[in-house]
Amino acid sequence: MVLDECAIITRPGADSRKPEIETAFRALAPYRTLYTIQAPGKLDGGDVLVAGKRIWVGLATRSNQPAIDQLQAFLEPFGYTVWA
Repeated sequence: MVLDECAIITRPGADSRKPEIETAFRALAPYRTLYTIQAPGKLDGGDVLVAGKRIWVGLATRSNQPAIDQLQAFLEPFGYTVWA
């Protein structure tokens, strides 16, 4: 999840997407400050909608409240608001 100020390395709920984590980290590290969702948080980029400084996350089997809480903590200093 790439924003102007930083990038969030998600922690997808689907096992088949977990190899993407390291690839995304390596690709984005030279260009953005990175924040990483930690267990028990799960965040799948397909569940996220960004509109300006507002971010909505759909709670589902692949994204959960602990990840939303982490996302809000990472992004609040930049003026973002995160909703589930």
